This record gives sequence, C-alpha cells and structure tokens, in this order.
Amino acid sequence: MDPILLKYRGNDSEYLIYDSEKFHSCLHPKAVRSICARNFGLGTQGVMVGPVRKDGGLVMQIFSPDGEEKQMGEDALAASRRYLQDAGYIQADQEPAQRAFAIGKIFLSEEFVNTYMRTA
Repeated sequence: MDPILLKYRGNDSEYLIYDSEKFHSCLHPKAVRSICARNFGLGTQGVMVGPVRKDGGLVMQIFSPDGEEKQMGEDALAASRRYLQDAGYIQADQEPAQRAFAIGKIFLSEEFVNTYMRTA
C-alpha cells in the first residue's frame, strides 16, 4: 500500500495526518518542513503522526511546520480524535469529534518516500 497523508479539518485549522501504524515508517522533520511550506507545500498548521500508545491509550504526535514537536491545541485534538474514530482505532461513540472532518488524501510519490521516510 502506498503511503498517504490525510487532510483533516479540526474546527478552524487544517492538519495532515500520517498513520505510522498503517505504513510502518516515520516522517523525518525535513519532510514535515517540506510538506507544510507555505509557498511550495500544502500550507497546513502541522502534521500529526501516530497513533502512539501512551499511558494505556492512543495519542497522536503533532509537528509544527518547522518540524518541531508541539502541544496539541483544541483544533488539533478534534482532528486527531476524528481520525482515530474514522480509522477504527477508537469507537465513534467515545467522545464524538464534533466540527472535525476529513477533507482529502495526498498520495506520496516514491521519490518523496525514498528521500524523506524512515522505516519504523
């Protein structure tokens, strides 16, 4: 299966989501910077990677457009929760993610994957 990024809108902000469980690889910070670049990339608020098991639950890590890990705000939490529901990681009846929805898919080229991805 070719790696993809999913674009989700959480309240008023857009994020890209990379499912590292499904694709068995990680995004390099350089990839995050390229993907989020305003003038040449997709210009989102950040990239979420995961899910990661933590404290008995599932969480997503979020990286800002400069490739640094950051804390999730309300918009990012809504988008990540909705993705986890849509992907079947958590049940939809657990804390429904309101005002968050999927917008589209971005397929990653083989050249991009070879340049920016690391095997997990």
